[in-house]
Amino acid sequence: KNAIMLMTEAIERITTFPKHKCRVREDIIVEDDITVSEIHSNSLANNVQPREVIAHLDVRITPCTSPEMIFERIKGLLPDGITAELVYVSHPSYIGENTPVENLAVDCIREICGYSPSRVFKLGHTDADYLINILHIPTITLGPGVASLSHTDYEWVSIRKMLECKELYVCMGRKIVSWDHNANQDQEGLRSTI
Repeated sequence: KNAIMLMTEAIERITTFPKHKCRVREDIIVEDDITVSEIHSNSLANNVQPREVIAHLDVRITPCTSPEMIFERIKGLLPDGITAELVYVSHPSYIGENTPVENLAVDCIREICGYSPSRVFKLGHTDADYLINILHIPTITLGPGVASLSHTDYEWVSIRKMLECKELYVCMGRKIVSWDHNANQDQEGLRSTI
C-alpha cells in the first residue's frame, strides 16, 4: 500500500480524535493540541509509490494529561503498518495563579502600560519547562505582541510595544532588586530568574 495514503489515514484518525479538556483556572479551559509539522517520504520519483513516510507531530499537552498518556492514545489510533516513536518530551509548566512572579508582572503592566492585563494560558514549549519542572523556579513568559499571532505568518510587534516591554522588564528588575533581603522563598526564586 502507498505509504503516504496509509499515513494520511493515520493523521486523519489522530487529528480528529476528541481532545482532552483541562480546567487550569476558574475561567480558562484548555485542550491538548496535535499538529502535523513535517512529512517526509523516501520516494525518489513521481511514478514510484513510497514505501516509507515519516510524519512529525507537535503534540502540546495540558497539565491534566501526561506525554505517556497522549502517546499511548496516538499509538492506539494508528492503522496496521504504522509505528510511532516518542522523540522528545516537554512537560506542562504551570505555576498556578496569583504567584509572586505573576503579581509582579501584573503590577508593572499596570504601572507602565496603564491597564490590567488579561492572563493567557498557552500550550507550547519554552525554557519555562526547564526552569519550572527541573530547577523549580517559578516562571512566566511575558512579551509584546498578540499571543494568538505568535509563530504564524502574520506575527508582528510594533516598535512602541517593544519599547513599552523594555520598560516593563526594567520595572520588574527594579522591584526584584528592591525587595527586602528577608524575602520569602518565592521571591528568592524570582531573583534567580532575572
